[in-house]
Amino acid sequence: MTTTLYHMTARDNLESILSNGLDPSFTQSSQTAIYLTDGRFTACNYTHMRPDREHVLLAIDVAELDRRLLEPDDYELRDVLEMMGEEDRQAMGMFSWKDASWQQSLALCSQVAYAGVIAPQAIQVVGAYHPNVSQEIVPLEPCEAFAAPSPGM
Repeated sequence: MTTTLYHMTARDNLESILSNGLDPSFTQSSQTAIYLTDGRFTACNYTHMRPDREHVLLAIDVAELDRRLLEPDDYELRDVLEMMGEEDRQAMGMFSWKDASWQQSLALCSQVAYAGVIAPQAIQVVGAYHPNVSQEIVPLEPCEAFAAPSPGM
């Protein structure tokens, strides 16, 4: 069972995210959802949309999520299903991405959507990534400066 999912965002958003969480109402995607992946480098692939900006990789504690708000990915899963043959889709009972569970989405395309706010306590900053500078995720120093605030602080 996956215990950590990842999300990549512009570093400019970090202060707000660590105070208020990841809010799907600010998404620039087709669903009003936060897109998550089980692969750190899959998350990095999305920086090509804004290569001029520094990004941060966030680790999301799955135990902190309401599993009822996890949904299949509407974009990547659609592509995977289109590449599969009709016979394979029938065997899986998936004729559309909407037929998939979030677990199937994660298994088939390593991505899911979360249709709720991800609270700050579920978020940990892994590091910074700038596609025009390096292909590596660089830890932010000091990491404590980017940790979500403790409850009551």
